[in-house]
This record gives sequence, structure tokens and C-alpha cells, in this order.
Amino acid sequence: MKLITGIEQNSPEWFELRKGAITGTTKVTEFAGNKHLKDYWQILADKVVLDPDVIETARDRGHRLEDEAIAEAAKQLGIELYYDENGMKAAMCVSDEDDRLRYSPDSLAVPVNGKFLEDFEAKCFEGAAHLESVIEGHIPDKTQMLRPFTINPDLQRRHYVFYHDRILIPELRLKIMTIERSDYEDMIAILAERDKKALADIDEIMGRYF
Repeated sequence: MKLITGIEQNSPEWFELRKGAITGTTKVTEFAGNKHLKDYWQILADKVVLDPDVIETARDRGHRLEDEAIAEAAKQLGIELYYDENGMKAAMCVSDEDDRLRYSPDSLAVPVNGKFLEDFEAKCFEGAAHLESVIEGHIPDKTQMLRPFTINPDLQRRHYVFYHDRILIPELRLKIMTIERSDYEDMIAILAERDKKALADIDEIMGRYF
């Protein structure tokens, strides 16, 4: 066993030594092969993700990178993005069946014959989560992925864009995963029924008291 001495625990130098290593508190070897354990990906992230210039929240990082990510993805796919007459993106899509069913697309493709057939969802995760999504093809929230199909019956495909601007390996910075409606028809129908029932239950409760 090798000892490292002369460094105080919990100091910046000590935290630097822990980067990229399996330590006493790392939850990875207890469940060998479970690549969805965050620490598994954090070890890789410590090696290939540059430290940020400033600390930012997940929301701030998403807002900072979202437009850049979608613009690059749209360019690669050859898709023109939709903007209204004031040069603004759509703020929200609302269901024709019940206006309580809504979602805010990160971007829409220009409509075809008046129908919005494609949209974009940008995911600008921190390093470990980004690497898991890009390498494993992992989309964490299936409900968020599928609900827009229930709200917009014309929607045929969703382009998930995973982007991180501080990855040292260029091919891991951006990945596009396209979700086709035709591959999830049954799940979309089940989700639509669940949402419809939830709203009916809410209406029933409201009717009792208001």
C-alpha cells in the first residue's frame, strides 16, 4: 500500500486526489456492472470533463447551452427551426382536447402543411450524467419524452440533443437521439389515458368542494 502524506483532508489538494478514483465512499464496486450508478460515470467525468470557469446551477447551464446545442443539432440534421413573426420560439404547446395539457418545446421544426411534425429537447447535464446519456443512449425521463406526443397528435419525432461544452473528447460533446412516435404508440396511448383519468379525478374532486 502506498501512503500519500503532507496533505490535509478536505483541502482542495485532497479533493483533487480523489478525482477519477474509486474511494471508500464510492458506490460502484458493490454492484458490479450497474452502469447507472452515478459514481461509475463520475470517475470517467473526472478524466474527460474540464472544470467549469464558474460554478453554475443545472438550470443556468441549460439556459446557457440550450440554443447552442439545438442550433448545432438542427444544422447537422438539415432541419429549419421555427420562429414566429417576432423572431421568438414557441413558448408552449397546448392540447386541443384539454388546455391543461401543455408542454414547452425547446424548439420546434418549421411546420409542414401547417403541422408541427418535429421538435427538439436539449439536455445539458453535468459531466457524469451527460456521459451516461451519450455513451449508454440513456434518456432519464420517459414521461417527459413521450407526453408531447399526447399533446400534439401531429408530432412524429423528437430530437433529443445531449450537449456539454467542456468535454475533452470532441465526439462525446454532442449526441442526437431521435425518438419516433411509431416506436412508442402503445406507451403514448397508455400515458394519454392516464393523463385523461388524472384530470377527470381532479374535476371530480373540484366539483365536490367548489
